[in-house]
Amino acid sequence: MTVPVSPQHPSPEEAPSPVKPYGLWRSPIEAEQVARQTTAYDAVHASGEAVYWLETRPSEDGRAVVVRWTNDAGVVDAVPAWFDVGSRVHEYGGGAYLPVRMTLFACRQDDQRLYRIDEDRDLVPITAAPPTPASLRYADLRVTRAGRLLVCVRERHQGGEVVNELVGVAPL
Repeated sequence: MTVPVSPQHPSPEEAPSPVKPYGLWRSPIEAEQVARQTTAYDAVHASGEAVYWLETRPSEDGRAVVVRWTNDAGVVDAVPAWFDVGSRVHEYGGGAYLPVRMTLFACRQDDQRLYRIDEDRDLVPITAAPPTPASLRYADLRVTRAGRLLVCVRERHQGGEVVNELVGVAPL
């Protein structure tokens, strides 16, 4: 393969390293270095005067955090520092949180339970602990118009079977 000589492509004799076809040279930048610097943004919601999004932070071992922006407070984490947001419904998750005005409903990655998180109060689990850890999983949260019921997909892992259901949860 012949590459035309230019300032960007010096001749093989002048090149700082051997000239090789695309994909055959070893990069000095490892994929892990790039991934560790890349915060992912996902699942944007607007509720009342706030905007929420899910931030996956490689610097925190990939923890997913719901972040809230308001004109008054600016950008703040809407979940405690130890709370990792995530759903394992269908094994890939999705729809793991829902803001309703200044209240946040979120699924916690490690136990798969749903929690109600109010700005000035401790978080409260709104689903019971399952018989086996993470055997009940929740996703795709929606609230009814009257705000009395949180409707979502629940996935039950029991007795070697997986059952998907549409359920209503009283949000307290």
